[in-house]
Amino acid sequence: MTYNIALIGAGQLGRRHLQGLSSIPLPSRLFVVEINPDCRQAAELAFLQCDRSPSIQSVEYFDRVDQLPGHLDAVIVATNSDARLEVIRNVLAHARVEVFLLEKFLFPRLSDYDAAAQLFERHGVKAYVNCPRRRFPHYEKLRDRFKNETILDLSVSGSNWGLGCNAIHFFDLLSMLTSDDDFTLVDGLDAESMPSKRPGFLEFTGTLSGEFSSGARFSVNSYRTGALPVVIRINTEQSMTVVMEGNRVLEQADATTGWKFQAEAIDTPYQSQMTGAVIAELIRDKASRLTPFEVSAVYHKKLLELFLAHLGKYQNWQEESCPIT
Repeated sequence: MTYNIALIGAGQLGRRHLQGLSSIPLPSRLFVVEINPDCRQAAELAFLQCDRSPSIQSVEYFDRVDQLPGHLDAVIVATNSDARLEVIRNVLAHARVEVFLLEKFLFPRLSDYDAAAQLFERHGVKAYVNCPRRRFPHYEKLRDRFKNETILDLSVSGSNWGLGCNAIHFFDLLSMLTSDDDFTLVDGLDAESMPSKRPGFLEFTGTLSGEFSSGARFSVNSYRTGALPVVIRINTEQSMTVVMEGNRVLEQADATTGWKFQAEAIDTPYQSQMTGAVIAELIRDKASRLTPFEVSAVYHKKLLELFLAHLGKYQNWQEESCPIT
């Protein structure tokens, strides 16, 4: 059997997905849809530089969704957030889809989440959100360890790392580590937003804090100035953990080490190293270690509600859409 896999959006992140698909172990036909001819050409060149799995039977590049086959075993949507719902709607109007892998920030409007949920239910489609830290081995080990410990607090901090578009990664991770998806959220963002690296979008700095229903407190901080790397800290009643992904190191201390930190090297794989395995898992198992859409949508909506309220309070924002991607 040959599987049809489509990638919608071949910008910078989409190209990493395409490179990741080059290693897929399943017999596959790949289809790439990108309206920008320069991005389409860049994606094709990036794929040609990869070691291509012998399982890949063909790769085709299109500029419209209606050029895709009528049945798709998996669809990756890596467009900007403002186009994502319309892309999903157009794909489902054209083809029968088994499963979606969605990039984030999912959607810029609160109403988009219900609309997408209704589309998935009507078409009988499963969807997962690509917050890949759930697949990192060291975080899986920490999750298992923390099942036997009481987490007191968690923090993420660093300079100007794109809190608006990237905070969802860390809320997803904190939820995984606490085995808790119910949390309150408090706005400690800096009053003024700032332009994103992507034209037409905004970014935030400052702090988001709150508490999980389990009692674990958290803070997520993006400093407006400086060059501090992102550092994750987790304190439990039994241990202290520090993760520095950029340096690929994890440090832990507990009573058995005399509360002296011991370091271990960790693997933080790139998207181009993961997508093939993720899509193969979705196709084979009809499930994933990644977060289901309906769960991630809850996290997204909490963040989006806060962002919109913040913009309304400090910048007299009247729009229903928050321009983050």
